[in-house]
Amino acid sequence: NSQDEEIAEAENLKPAVGIAAIQVGIPRKLIAVVVPDPDDPEKNLEFALANPRIISESVQNSYLEGGEGCLSVPENHEGHAFRHARIKVRAYDLLQDKTVVIPAEGFLSICLQHEIDHLSGILFYDRIDRNNPMKEDPEAEVY
Repeated sequence: NSQDEEIAEAENLKPAVGIAAIQVGIPRKLIAVVVPDPDDPEKNLEFALANPRIISESVQNSYLEGGEGCLSVPENHEGHAFRHARIKVRAYDLLQDKTVVIPAEGFLSICLQHEIDHLSGILFYDRIDRNNPMKEDPEAEVY
């Protein structure tokens, strides 16, 4: 609903691309992610995942140039939150009503890792180098 301008304004929602159940007080391993499809900007990739688990990950890092944000963290935390550039996630997708393996890279990979981190009590700022928040990795993919 936060991506629909009318609903977001009517319900005073902050824009978001993902959420974990624990963020709204539901102690279950559930996440939802809605991100633009990199192959078709008119479409979104949508997942509602139960028990998501990263089953493989690249050594190469990635991060968002402008940093990450979070509905659970109202204050700004500047810095690069390093994540794996490519991952595969196994989960039960409630939208497809089946177990899936999702190969992800780019923004989708970052979003899935962000939401899966919530299930372990990890927030994006935990991944920022406190001594050098704007540290760069010349080998990383930057979005």
